[in-house]
Amino acid sequence: MTEPNSIFAEGITQDYLSQCFEYDPETGSLKWKRRPRSHFNTDMHFHTWNGRYPGREVGWVAKVGYKQTNLKGKKFYLHRIVWFMVYGYVPEQIDHINHDTLDNRAENLRPSDNTSNGHNQSMKRNNKSGVTGVFWCRRDACWWAYINKHGRRHFLGTFGDFELAVAARKKAEADMGFHKNHGRLSEKRRTNAKARSAL
Repeated sequence: MTEPNSIFAEGITQDYLSQCFEYDPETGSLKWKRRPRSHFNTDMHFHTWNGRYPGREVGWVAKVGYKQTNLKGKKFYLHRIVWFMVYGYVPEQIDHINHDTLDNRAENLRPSDNTSNGHNQSMKRNNKSGVTGVFWCRRDACWWAYINKHGRRHFLGTFGDFELAVAARKKAEADMGFHKNHGRLSEKRRTNAKARSAL
């Protein structure tokens, strides 16, 4: 995931962020505080901003699915702001453990990199079997199981029984250190699926 900006590159500190935002650890939301005069270039900007934004929830949902906001004329993802406010540093990447990219509770975030992010991905939208890495091969009339790691596909076998194919895939995930949430539907897709089933 490409970040809009590094927080450190702009000289933004934990103290600066605590002057800007009220963080709710129960919901993961940020709200604007009344900000000090030192944050603004002019008196007019100071009074105008503080007459409009304090108490409002911070940010909007960007096209990539993460909430972001403007700060010091730059765009920042809210999960990176939250992490920095709570822990005082920003890792290379941050993973949303439950796959809900709008859930910015600190307990739902973990430091990550390309490899570990790849080990905790939501189920792909084109999946038809309901299990990542398991599909029905019409030609061979059996279930195939596979797993991808470091850009390579590892074939796990063919199975006459769906549950055996799933078991092979889950064992491979455990052996290769994949996160327990890997391959699950994202929170949004699970909610949509429940809504459709209730119709």
